[in-house]
Amino acid sequence: MTDYSSYQHLLIEKSDGIITLTMNRPETLNSTNFRLHNELSRIWLDIGADPEVRVAVVTGAGEAFSAGGDFEMIEQAIDNPAIVAQNTKEAGDIVYNILNLDKPVISAINGVAVGAGLAVALMADISIAAEDARITDGHIRLGAKYYLLTCDFLDGKEAERIGLVSMAVPRDELMETAMRVARRLADGPQPAIRFTKRALNQWLRQAGHTSFDYSLLAEALGFFGDDVKEAWPRCASDGGPNTRRRKTRDVGTFSCQIEVFSADGSPLLTRLGVEPRRRIQSELADGSIVEDAIGEARVSVEGVETTTIVVFVGEGAPTLLGAYTLEGALLMVDPIRQQLAPTHALRMANLIEFIDSEVPQH
Repeated sequence: MTDYSSYQHLLIEKSDGIITLTMNRPETLNSTNFRLHNELSRIWLDIGADPEVRVAVVTGAGEAFSAGGDFEMIEQAIDNPAIVAQNTKEAGDIVYNILNLDKPVISAINGVAVGAGLAVALMADISIAAEDARITDGHIRLGAKYYLLTCDFLDGKEAERIGLVSMAVPRDELMETAMRVARRLADGPQPAIRFTKRALNQWLRQAGHTSFDYSLLAEALGFFGDDVKEAWPRCASDGGPNTRRRKTRDVGTFSCQIEVFSADGSPLLTRLGVEPRRRIQSELADGSIVEDAIGEARVSVEGVETTTIVVFVGEGAPTLLGAYTLEGALLMVDPIRQQLAPTHALRMANLIEFIDSEVPQH
């Protein structure tokens, strides 16, 4: 029996010949960190060696399929030959190991699909997308050059229209459809299905060695150019020099920017009867330090009332809803639907462990 216990970011379920792989980093839209990237490169070898598996289905946890490489992995790869070489090898393995696996792979594209995640989605033998899935950077299979050159997003319906995915279905029918197709393949004549996949993929193997290998090299070289060095700070901070340091996640649909504390103009807070309690220092994106007064206020967010910390900033400054406030109201930003959504409270033990890991050791 094949042992899948080493996989941390892939949830693996097997049932009657079908293995379901779920990329499981929903808090980051299933972005590929070093671990997940590596797991996606080698899981197909284990599936190929598993006599109990006849079909594989791959999807993402939560609202996204995969948002591509996470910021930490990208940042560490810049000007780092060893990391770029490893990532390039694994990127090739993701594509070729799916291509060479003789068992059919079905992708259930349940949301945003970008980069390495999209490679998995489109290299599947049958790709089924939710109609409202968001896709960009489809650099593996057939598709229009327009989308490759502009990086525009296309939804599942458009992806089906241009032949980028096999079919698009309503989101609530996605997994049912994928599993129905998987069941049909798992119950079908295995030698015929596997030989058919090998024959159909032969031209992709040939194209891979003439085009895909070159694209891998070109992508690797990009990590050593001036463009990525100049663009990365803007991409990572997503704010100007006078913007307080924010938690930012750009998923292509919109950029969610949240202050640590909620902020509003001093005159408005004063008129509301909020009094400053003490002063704190905040670090701006350019590294400079500013000092602001803070106080406490009772607020209502989406009908949920909570007491929160507010920052007294200058008159005319924008009103910003803080992550601290959202946490107190047990709300989070849903970057796919662009709205607030209920979430769970943090366990204090986990919070303390996180804080301890962030405190410099002297």
